[in-house]
Amino acid sequence: MPVIPYNSMGSLATDRDSDRRSINIYRNLGGCVGSGIGAVACLPLLKLFGGLDDGGNLIDGSSARGFLCTAMVMGAVCIFGCLVHYFTTRERVKQISNNEERISVKAAAQMLFGCKSWVLNMVYIICYGVNNVLIMSPITYYATYVMGSTSAATTIQAVYLVVSIVATLLCGPIDRALGRKGTMIFAAAVLILGKIWFIFNPFSLSAMYMNTVTVGIGLAITFVMFNTNRNNIADLIEWKSGRRIDSLVSTGDNLAAKLAQAGVTQLLTLSLHVAGFSEALSTQFPSTIHTINALLGWVPALVTVVMLLVLLKMDIEKDMREMNAEKAAALAQ
Repeated sequence: MPVIPYNSMGSLATDRDSDRRSINIYRNLGGCVGSGIGAVACLPLLKLFGGLDDGGNLIDGSSARGFLCTAMVMGAVCIFGCLVHYFTTRERVKQISNNEERISVKAAAQMLFGCKSWVLNMVYIICYGVNNVLIMSPITYYATYVMGSTSAATTIQAVYLVVSIVATLLCGPIDRALGRKGTMIFAAAVLILGKIWFIFNPFSLSAMYMNTVTVGIGLAITFVMFNTNRNNIADLIEWKSGRRIDSLVSTGDNLAAKLAQAGVTQLLTLSLHVAGFSEALSTQFPSTIHTINALLGWVPALVTVVMLLVLLKMDIEKDMREMNAEKAAALAQ
């Protein structure tokens, strides 16, 4: 539930595009830092609550209590953050009208799907979500059965996290230099180009890290861009319909993205099963290894090609210019 106001506040806090971009940059930085802190703090908290021995191994009978206490601490931090957010943020964007009439599901769907930019941005978000699953889920299998060390997945994920933070910081200058559409196409191009080496040589450690670095760059920029798009799309729908539906804008595409990610996760599991994967085997069949490599290489590359095709048809900056021109003309009359 916190995701709904979390996604919607950017469009309500300000109506300036540059400010919205900055908000989304900082929220992505906060998400990366928060994820890093959570990952680093988990084991020390488990040990503090008696779930781990001095060697870092789970203690039978005590690990469940340790996990529960750790989860409670993490939950308390989340609740504190939500309270700070609630009491410190302000909605500064005023609605065109104060119509309190409830919107039916049919009317809401017509508003959303009647906006071409929302539909294209939804597909853009789905491609992002699928790519995110395809870097996070198979990486442990790759580290274990291709690199020969499960712990190597932690290093790869750390590289991904650091690169994501750096790319997020550079997102503003890139957006100002290339424009919204150019920046989104740049991120998609980086995602595709970074996989070419890995596709042709998936057993190369250098190719794997190149893949990781470019995914970190591409997905970090994509995250900031599609969230800023969401904020602008709320304005576009309000101008066309007279109703402000910030939460529905993000809830609708977020639901589509989550369903797509769930479907991809199931297909990932099914593809590994069909390829002969077995946890009992220390060395997997060649077909399983090829499947793992495909899930990190050419499969997400194809998804990104779809993303690129969507971006070629999307031009939210143009839509915003047209909306602002209409507003200016209406005020002049």
